[in-house]
Amino acid sequence: MGSDDYNIVIEGGSIANCSPDWEWKHRPGSHLFNLWFVYRGKGVLTSNVETYKLSRGDCFLLRHSQSQHGCHDPDNCLIVPYILFVCLDENNRQLDEGIFPETHYHVEDPNLMYSVMKRCLDYYARGKLQEAAQWLKTALLELRVSDMSHYSGLQMEQYNKINKLCRRICEKPGNSWKTSELARECGYTTDHFIRLFKKYCGTTPNDYIINARIQEAESLLMFSEHSISRIADILGYSDEFCFSRQFKSRRGISPSKFKASKRNSSK
Repeated sequence: MGSDDYNIVIEGGSIANCSPDWEWKHRPGSHLFNLWFVYRGKGVLTSNVETYKLSRGDCFLLRHSQSQHGCHDPDNCLIVPYILFVCLDENNRQLDEGIFPETHYHVEDPNLMYSVMKRCLDYYARGKLQEAAQWLKTALLELRVSDMSHYSGLQMEQYNKINKLCRRICEKPGNSWKTSELARECGYTTDHFIRLFKKYCGTTPNDYIINARIQEAESLLMFSEHSISRIADILGYSDEFCFSRQFKSRRGISPSKFKASKRNSSK
């Protein structure tokens, strides 16, 4: 990916929960970038002349100057956060599309990318454009981390250990994860493990575990028929009230209201 010496202006974005009959056709137009990420689902995307089979973790830096066409499996609908933006130099001149030479990436940690993009969109919706731009830069940096080409030796070893743990946490967020035990498993002291975890993931192990649980909770609230009490149990909370307090502290809304609002918006 390109240099960090640029400014970002966000022009829009959202999290698309695609309906079973979803199909996307984009004709060449503006010179916007579109950070387009597959959080869930399967499908096919054609951008310009390249065709990609889509699955969880696929991420694209699409150019709106090119044509795109997307469709998906109606039994495995796509959930796609996307952010539209332009890059400017220090004189506010729009930079050439070559600043990002790659189009397709595969993100090793979909929950982390989803969390970063969601924070960006949340700040953008609240009119906090500078904060939103910083979170978008974090998302773009995550693409650089995902290809791991700039890691070598000890850094690669550390990254692989942390990344393996992150995948396990995301696969089973309801497990009883303890930072001290994860550190011991990696062969590090607890303090050193926390420093390395923050270096590669941008957050502490405890926050990462909580984010993984909350993001899985969002999915279960939207797409399952489980009660809130059952979701709390699945995600390893001692009771429904503990789960509800933590969910509200992270999302600003109770699980029951979140479930009702998402269900109503899909009707």
